[in-house]
Formats: sequence, structure tokens, C-alpha cells
Amino acid sequence: MNKLILLLLFLLGLQLNTQAQNSQIEAKAAYLLAEESFAKGDYISTLEHLETAIKNLGTTNSKLLFLKIQAELEIYKTDKSYYEKVINSMFDFQNASDVGSFAEEKVLEIAKTKMFITKEREKEIKNNEDLVRAVAQQSVNFEDYAFTGWPFGITLDELKISHKDSRFFKDKIKDKKEKKSGLTFHYPKEVGFGPNYTIPVPFKVYLDDIFGILTYDNIVKGYRKTIYHVSAETENMSLEKSLEDIKAIITNISAHVGFTPEYEELDKYYSIYSWSKDSKIIKLYIDSYVTKNGYFYKRVVKEITIK
Repeated sequence: MNKLILLLLFLLGLQLNTQAQNSQIEAKAAYLLAEESFAKGDYISTLEHLETAIKNLGTTNSKLLFLKIQAELEIYKTDKSYYEKVINSMFDFQNASDVGSFAEEKVLEIAKTKMFITKEREKEIKNNEDLVRAVAQQSVNFEDYAFTGWPFGITLDELKISHKDSRFFKDKIKDKKEKKSGLTFHYPKEVGFGPNYTIPVPFKVYLDDIFGILTYDNIVKGYRKTIYHVSAETENMSLEKSLEDIKAIITNISAHVGFTPEYEELDKYYSIYSWSKDSKIIKLYIDSYVTKNGYFYKRVVKEITIK
């Protein structure tokens, strides 16, 4: 009976030893496949083969972890969500039981890389926080965007009282209903419109002053103001410089409110840039003309309205 038990124990030990040898062989094969996948740039397969190697070994070691880190770093270059995986693998590598026998320069390489990507991550988080704050501020900028001192939502009669000393209300005021917007456009008598004008730009400059008030049911919904005017007949400016000026105006508004405008070209003389969000719209009406003798003029009217 004792001999039978000893025989069974011997056979069991032999089987376990054979299984262990097979597992080690399969682990080594999986590691070699991982190296081949890494050389081909297939980093996902590299990680899969390494997992197979670890499973067959029943544990991990610094050699396996070093290759795992290299593959995860390559993925991390394009997928920053791998940050935690890379850091955890580096932590496991630095605490591996056999790391003391691993090549010192590679141990230092991992330590340096860990420090670098940790700093990079901290910088990325800070930049994201700064971006969130900037976006929030740009949203506030849009909400607050207005012509200083000219309020929305009050009646035209109230505005006449509060702004009785303004240039606008010192003139005789005309008005006309605009079909497209449904708003009533109020403007001083010295502001005129030619028969071919499709957007509201005054003949006379009326520069740096509100020249138009938009109402609905007598409630102030918006304002218009000429913010740029140049004519080569009277000013020493090239068409190119004028175009640069207008581009800068558009760029500055976009940077201030945080998004780019929609563009509408009415014809070769008139175009509109619109920043619209929630109940507010900012528009720039660009009025251009070049005469037969090469003279040109450009005007930009800014309109701010609420719905």
C-alpha cells in the first residue's frame, strides 16, 4: 500500500514538473511573440502576448514589465488615457523583486520617463483647467457683449429719456419696419440709404456713435454702429491694409467670445459675419466698393441684437 502511494506521488510530481516546464516554454514563446509584435509596431498585440506570458509564469518580472512599459508608452503617445496604465506598470517595475538585477541604465530610463510623463500630465491638467476657465470667461464675454451704456429690454421712450443728451436723440428720428428681422429700425435724419443698399449702412459715417436702434413692440432689441470706415479717395490706405484691418476686427471678436462666426455673402459688395448663441446675435455688415478708376471704400457696421 505504501509503495502504491509513493508511486502515485512520484507520478503526480512528474506530471506537475512536466506542466511547469510546458508553462515556462509557453511563457517564453509568448514573450518572443511580444517582442516580434513590438518590432512590427503592433503594441496591442505586444501587451496581449505579455499577458499570456505572465499567466503561464504565474507571476511577472522586470523583463516582462520593461517591454510592457515600452508598448504602453508608444500607445500613450496618441492615447493619453493610457497614463494610469503606464504609471502603474512603472510602479510595478520599480517594485519588482528582481529589479535589482536588471540593467541599471534601463532602471534609470524608467525612472526618468516616469518623472517626465508625470510632469507632462500635471501640465496638461493645468492647461485643461486654464482652458475651462477661458471658455467660461468667453461665455461671459458673449453674454455681456454690448455697446457700453446702451441697454436692451427697455422701451424706446425710456431710452429717449435716459439718453436725451446723446447725438442720436438730438436728431429727428425716422423709422422703418425690416421684413427679414421683423424689427423696426429707428435712425436719425442724417443717415440715408441708397436704393440699391441691401444692408443698413449709412451714407454719412456717423462714426463712433449709435446710428440705429432696433425695436419690437417699442422694446429695444438692438443697436447698430459704424465701427470702421475708409476711402482711398480721401485716405492714404491700400485695399490690402483695409482687408487686414477688417480681418483683425473679426479675429478679435472671435477670440473674445470663443467661437468663429457664420459667413454670408450677399453679393460682391456686401457680406455678413454673425456670432449667434442663445438669445444674442452679433453681426458685422461689410460694405465694399471699388470704382472704375480704382478708388475703393469699405465700411463695417456692427449690430448687436437680442431675441
